[in-house]
Amino acid sequence: MRLTQPVDLRPLDPIRSIKAKLALLVAASISVSATLTFLCLVVFGWRARYGLTASVLVGLLVSQLLARGMTSPLRQMTAAAREMAAGRPPGPVTTASRDEVGDLARAFDHMRLNIGAQQQEIRQLAYWDRLTGLPNRVQFRDTVLAAAQADAAGCLAVIMLDLDRFKHVNDVLGYRFGDLLLQAVGERLARQVLREGDIVARLSG
Repeated sequence: MRLTQPVDLRPLDPIRSIKAKLALLVAASISVSATLTFLCLVVFGWRARYGLTASVLVGLLVSQLLARGMTSPLRQMTAAAREMAAGRPPGPVTTASRDEVGDLARAFDHMRLNIGAQQQEIRQLAYWDRLTGLPNRVQFRDTVLAAAQADAAGCLAVIMLDLDRFKHVNDVLGYRFGDLLLQAVGERLARQVLREGDIVARLSG
């Protein structure tokens, strides 16, 4: 048996006030109950207890469906907050509501995007060299340790490369030229990586 998610009815999204939405929700529930009571008692001739019970149940169902659509952004924000608390990237919070809850949902989604961008920047600073764009010492260490643990009986090679008299380049031609030289060397070395798992890293600044 295939289960489907409940459908959110959201005819009240264009309304810009949550108070107005609640008032319309109550009015719609009362109107539906009153109309159904009239039909059951007068038109169909049902007994009073049956007619009243049916009208109350239908009125509650209508109010529940409308209320579910109104609170949909809140459920999305709750799910996103739980994902963030668990350290997982949350999904987007989407809403067409124009009331205070919709404004809160859009602000929350903007905050989610900012947090994601900041986390990406932190990871970039933690594992990548800003000048050359190559993996830094931390990422190099983690990669070597992971490779050694994954293939303890295999062959692991580490090649160290040092640029002699690089300080002389900075002193004579300037730090800007020295940075360009490091970037060019990094690009050429990165192009030599031919096998999966190989890594070119800058270990010192």
